[in-house]
Amino acid sequence: MFARHGIPTEVMSDNGPQYSAEYFKKFAKEWGFSHTTSSPRYPQANGETERAARTVKDFLSKAADPYLALMEYRATPLANGYSHAELLMGRKLRTTVPVIPSVLNPGWMDLNRLKEEEKVSREKQGKQLNKRHRAYDLPQLHPGESVWISDTREKGTVIMSAETPRSYLVDSPKGILHRNRSPLVPTPVAPPSVAAISGCIPAS
Repeated sequence: MFARHGIPTEVMSDNGPQYSAEYFKKFAKEWGFSHTTSSPRYPQANGETERAARTVKDFLSKAADPYLALMEYRATPLANGYSHAELLMGRKLRTTVPVIPSVLNPGWMDLNRLKEEEKVSREKQGKQLNKRHRAYDLPQLHPGESVWISDTREKGTVIMSAETPRSYLVDSPKGILHRNRSPLVPTPVAPPSVAAISGCIPAS
C-alpha cells in the first residue's frame, strides 16, 4: 500500500495485537509516520472504519464478481459529491456505466474548501447523534482514583491518562490495562472511621 500510494503522515488503527507489536513500532519509526490508535475496547471510536468494513463485507458476500463490486463502490459518489477514487487519485474511474470520455480527465477539486465543508458536516452530524442518544461527556478521572472496571468486573486504580482520546491506564489485579473512559466507574473510598483514626475500640 505504501509503495503504491506513498508513506502517510499518520496511520490510524484499532488496538489489534499486530499494531501494538514492537515490530510495528519499529516499522513506523523507520518509515517516518505516526501511529494513532482508537480508544481501546470501544469500537464506536473507530465507527467510520467499522461501518466501511461491514459495507464491503456485505456486498462482497452477495456479488458475483467481487472486483466489479469493489470498483463500483469506489466509483460511487459520497455525500460530498466525490467518489473514493476521486478523493484518492483526482479522477473518476471508468466503469461498466457508459460516460462521456472527457468526464474521465483528471482534475482536482478545491481540497481546502472540501476539508472545511467535511469538518462542518461531521460536527453537525456529531451534535445530532449526541442529541438523539442523549450522549454527554463523562467526568475526567485522576491518578490514584479508585474505579470499577465493568468489562473485567474487578476494581482498579487509575495510573494516568493514556495517549488515545478519553482513555486511561489502570492498575488492576490482571496488570496494567488500557481502557476507554466508558467502562470505568468511579468507586469513592469510604473515609476511615473515628475509631480507626484514634486507634480506639468503641465501647459496647
